[in-house]
Amino acid sequence: DGTTIDLNGHKFTTSDEIMEDPTFGSVLQEMGISEPVTLMALDVSETGTANINIKDTSSGGTGSVTHLVIVQMGATLNIEGGTYESGVKFATDLISEAGDPGMINIKGGYYEVSLDNATYTLSYNAGAGSGEVASQSAVSGSEVTVADGSGLSRDGYTFNGWTDAAGNIYLAGDKITLYENMELTARWKSDGPVASIGEDEYYSLSDAFEAANGATADLTITMLEDVELESFLPLAVENSTGSADPGHEGYIDITLDLNGHAITEARGFDGGANDCLIGITDGHLILCDNSENQDGYIKTSTANGVYLTDKDRQQPMITVLSGTLENTAGHAIHAASDLGTSHVYIKGGMIKNSAAELAAIYLGHARFEMTGGTVISEATVSDGYVCAIQSAVPNDQAIRGGTVRGINNSNSSDAEGYGLYINSGHSNNFTIEGDTAIYGSSSGIYCLRVNDLTVNGGTIEGGEEGMRFHGDEYMVGTIYMNGGYIKGGERAFVTPNYFKNVQLEFTGGYYSSDVVKGLDLGSAYTCAYLDEGENAGWYKVMKIEDAKLDSAEGAAASLTMDGETTYYENLTAALAAVGEDGMGTVTLLRDVDLGTSGALVYGDTYGIRTSRVDSNVTIEQDEDAAVSVSGGEAAYDGR
Repeated sequence: DGTTIDLNGHKFTTSDEIMEDPTFGSVLQEMGISEPVTLMALDVSETGTANINIKDTSSGGTGSVTHLVIVQMGATLNIEGGTYESGVKFATDLISEAGDPGMINIKGGYYEVSLDNATYTLSYNAGAGSGEVASQSAVSGSEVTVADGSGLSRDGYTFNGWTDAAGNIYLAGDKITLYENMELTARWKSDGPVASIGEDEYYSLSDAFEAANGATADLTITMLEDVELESFLPLAVENSTGSADPGHEGYIDITLDLNGHAITEARGFDGGANDCLIGITDGHLILCDNSENQDGYIKTSTANGVYLTDKDRQQPMITVLSGTLENTAGHAIHAASDLGTSHVYIKGGMIKNSAAELAAIYLGHARFEMTGGTVISEATVSDGYVCAIQSAVPNDQAIRGGTVRGINNSNSSDAEGYGLYINSGHSNNFTIEGDTAIYGSSSGIYCLRVNDLTVNGGTIEGGEEGMRFHGDEYMVGTIYMNGGYIKGGERAFVTPNYFKNVQLEFTGGYYSSDVVKGLDLGSAYTCAYLDEGENAGWYKVMKIEDAKLDSAEGAAASLTMDGETTYYENLTAALAAVGEDGMGTVTLLRDVDLGTSGALVYGDTYGIRTSRVDSNVTIEQDEDAAVSVSGGEAAYDGR
């Protein structure tokens, strides 16, 4: 396991001794090989997983393995550096002489090991059409040529190539190397209209968009068929003079109703200068799907699915109501960082992508509001990040509902996943509230730079921390934590050791861990574990003054100082109220659960932690702030 073999321009060739070997020789004979050949034989007799990197670092890449023979295969064998990457030529023969077949993984594809030269078949399915195309068979690792659609037909449609189970498109004449049985399904292009505007029908979606660009009033483009685009769709409504806020006079709304159909790109697609599927420079595009199942979608692999640019200050806008907008290689929505302001509003539907370090929604100079729907980015990036929404130049942006998820499936320590990534030091105000759910496999929210961030509600969750603030010279402004639930797998809230000019204000919210430790909030705040009530199990940041109660009813502890007794709803507030220089008696009025942190006293000079509080623990502090702990199961941190 872990072996690297560098062919360095050379070959493995069988010797006469190998040909006569009772183990390998018998395998070769089964393959019909009786003379020395270029071959590599691997004895993998252990169960589990074996990782082998076979590569060729020579300049010409002339090293080769014509036949790869696997003997005593009982493991999963991962072989990296196949034909397409390094010049190493793997054979058509993948042989197991004994034991369970196991699996071989070459350049991402799994191939079962067999005892003979396996023959695989490429078959063809007419899909929605009729007729037959003869299947083709070849020995594993051999190439076959994709057939044309001769013999297939469908009324009102023209044959338009093939697609496999993964959605990859193949045209007649393409080459496929078979390592398993494979089926291609016919694709069909409508001969009739593909879209309509009112009673007018259009045979291409480009023609429908061209008509929309000349609109003088709101209109709806309704999809009638699936469409495969040859080039991007520009939306530049000549008569739209959008104002600063949506809904004001001047905007012309162009609604694109997917109507249960799909918009994809053809091979050789021309995405224009901005490499996008739809480019908006003027007007308001409303994306929806009014079909019963709402299963219409737009899918692209361009750099930008929908690209909004406001160089001429026309304030282009997009609103998503339903349907799916997906990009497998770039941003699903990109509001460019131009001098003007774009508008992005997500009210429903699904926005998603699967690209490294390219957010599903990228917000440059854009006003943004999300009140529903789902925005998700999911990918496997071993050294980098995945994020659902990135705010680069915030301008009155808010998430007030819906679901936001950034998931990095890599197990690497350098892999990051963010739901919301804010990296702007420009003047802005980002608000999170309402029925919002934000999740990141690393951090629910990651702030590199922010001016003002207000959290009034919602749930913010991260695999490591709910919210992370990095901080640099541009980290200025105020972070208002007024509500919501902040949950992290390790901790709820993380900040750097310094915060430059940032002010933190906690007036509410619930946290999965103690968030006051490490934050310079001053002596006025405490963080209490709630061990009863509807929010039991969460921590709550509060001002000590706000934890006071008028009577012993509902109090966890009382504090007697200078002959006066005050009641507090939690123990940590009562202890913190003593202060560093004060002297008083704190009396427990009920059993108290301190949660996972077990924190009791805060202060720059001293602090105490106990694994639990019971009647056998004595805590004493002298006039020099020295603390001693005795009895029970107590742990003293030494400060």
